[in-house]
Amino acid sequence: MGSTVLVTGCSSGFGGLIARTPARDGQHVFATMRDIDSRNAEPAAALREWAAEYGARIDVLELDVTSDASVQSAVDEALRRAGRIDMLINNAGVAASGPLEAFLLQQPARTLPDPQEVADAIKILVDLPPGQRPLRTVAGAVFTEGVSEYNAS
Repeated sequence: MGSTVLVTGCSSGFGGLIARTPARDGQHVFATMRDIDSRNAEPAAALREWAAEYGARIDVLELDVTSDASVQSAVDEALRRAGRIDMLINNAGVAASGPLEAFLLQQPARTLPDPQEVADAIKILVDLPPGQRPLRTVAGAVFTEGVSEYNAS
């Protein structure tokens, strides 16, 4: 039996690719994103269609990393369906590009979630009882010129 992987931020870009990679290798992936029934209905459907085409196990769940209730709901649903979460890949984020001096001082507060709110939401996974807690989490920072706003998040 393969691992169970929960991936945040799967509505576009790296998140969708990240979700497909372990699914292609036989892992059970919970691909999460905000607004799966409205603005992200198309990316959610695309992941489901890809999974059906390739015989992969991808379940798309609603998850907003800035909301404790949303994180708890997604974690509870993943645990109900799979019994455990072996790995968390926290890919959720907002990107803005350009030189930092081009942004208004108030802009990051309006466009990026408070890092403490994100940490508090993900803490729900860390607080799970042994046996339900992810065995591994993946985190990292990549600093790229021209995306200071993103690097700061």
